[in-house]
Amino acid sequence: MLRSLPYNGGARDARYPRYRDPVDSGYCVVNDSEEETAPSESAVLIGALARGTGTNLAGYAVKSLLIFAHGVLAARIYGAQRYGIYIQGLTVMLLAAQLGQLGLDRTLTHHAALYLTRKDPKNLKRTILQGLSVGGLASIAIGILLATAAPLLARLFGEPELRTAFRFFALALPLFNISSLLAAFTQGFRAMRPTVLAVDIVGPGAELILILLFGTLGWKSVGLALAYTGAFAVAGIVLVIETRRLLSGIDFRDVIPAERKPVTIPLLFRFAFPILAIHLLQNTAGRVNTLLLGALGTSAMTGIFSATHRLASLGNTFLVSSNLMLAPMVSSLVEKKQLQSLGRLYQTTARWALMLSTPVFLMMASLSYNILLIFGPEFTAGTLALTILALTMIFNIATGSCGTILMMAGYPRYNALNELFKLVLVIGFSLWSIPRWGLIGAALTLAVGIVVVNSLRVVQVWHHLRIHPFTWSTLWIMGAGFVLTLVLAGLKRLPFFQHGSIWPLLLGIIVGGKIYGAIIFAIAFDPLDRELFLRLIKSVTTQIKGLLMPQKVRS
Repeated sequence: MLRSLPYNGGARDARYPRYRDPVDSGYCVVNDSEEETAPSESAVLIGALARGTGTNLAGYAVKSLLIFAHGVLAARIYGAQRYGIYIQGLTVMLLAAQLGQLGLDRTLTHHAALYLTRKDPKNLKRTILQGLSVGGLASIAIGILLATAAPLLARLFGEPELRTAFRFFALALPLFNISSLLAAFTQGFRAMRPTVLAVDIVGPGAELILILLFGTLGWKSVGLALAYTGAFAVAGIVLVIETRRLLSGIDFRDVIPAERKPVTIPLLFRFAFPILAIHLLQNTAGRVNTLLLGALGTSAMTGIFSATHRLASLGNTFLVSSNLMLAPMVSSLVEKKQLQSLGRLYQTTARWALMLSTPVFLMMASLSYNILLIFGPEFTAGTLALTILALTMIFNIATGSCGTILMMAGYPRYNALNELFKLVLVIGFSLWSIPRWGLIGAALTLAVGIVVVNSLRVVQVWHHLRIHPFTWSTLWIMGAGFVLTLVLAGLKRLPFFQHGSIWPLLLGIIVGGKIYGAIIFAIAFDPLDRELFLRLIKSVTTQIKGLLMPQKVRS
């Protein structure tokens, strides 16, 4: 049984002479069945997870706010129909861009880290030059194909304005891929600043400014696609500067030159092609219902559905951030056969993600009309769709990092098979539900795909590793969420809630958030959770400060 014990402020304990508290707290984790080893392993890993998650969370939080602002501005200035046209064009471009990257994004990350560890500057530079050359040429070729096929694709979706949008996205495709490859390369240096600065902050910020500019100029038919293109041109410039800074900061003068096998394009492709196959499958399964909604429904439906989907995805910020930190830990613990420690990490990430995300999703579900009214009156047609997606995301969070664990524990074939099954399921269900129910059909399709595939993943993780994401705290969090739902339902009955202004929405968020937080702190927050929460806050603030100054390269 896991419990928290008082700890002596970081000094060595007589029972655990090698243990030092990783979160500078007064508590350590103890398992009664194996007190000689569990405290050190569990506490160190959970403390490292809290620090790493906080580091990633800062960038994702800023990006989420910018994505929300982007959706509101685009919807308000351009309307649901043109926003839907933009989403259709963007979805096709992103699928084509994935093909143009050839799986080189994760390949560049891997080889950059490899040659940096080996202190091999020649192969380090060859890696980025060859990756950019091949990926850039492939992206230009696919961009030309997209521009050529623009009239055919516009007829397929039944939207003449898509022809011009596809041509601008064809120009954006190489810029997007070059930026993505540069960002992936810099991550091999264990430097998150370039990606966060360029992709999460500067790019979305530039896009917001351009959306306002082109909307003011009256460029309603091409403004959104042109703003997206300009944003990645700006982000690409920032990434080029950051990449040059990282490469120039490497000092290998004390290393004796050694004869090493030069990195070659075939060598890169041997690593890249399996990644390409999985990424294509994942992206197609995740975006196909948006494409089918555009083809079987209307552009306005696509725009409204995209707004609801993006809103629902904002609540996944903590889980996405923790997955980046959890992935290498999973590999290490499986290699050491420390499955009990892995199980605790799995439950910790799921519990914290559920604890932080549940109020966000319940407020979305309960106040969906008021939230969508911010985008414009026509977007309130997605009220029920947002409710369905928000409740589905609670299930998604509750199942934890099951996909990441399967992949990093050595079972990637399950992820591929799951995504293939999800693709077939989503296509079949979309063809049946969208013609009947439109927006609601698209939301139900996404919900069915998430619930079925995540259930499969949880069963697969349990079958192979005998771990699961659920604890008794899950029930306490659900109970607090139920109380929050009752409070929000009561607030909605008040007369001024019917007017749909921003003030009732803010009142619901403040009152509901305080009540939920009080319940969680009273019954579901143990002393270790409090210490980890402080560590998380400290990591977030440290990362924000780090964005303002360059990081040193760890060679």
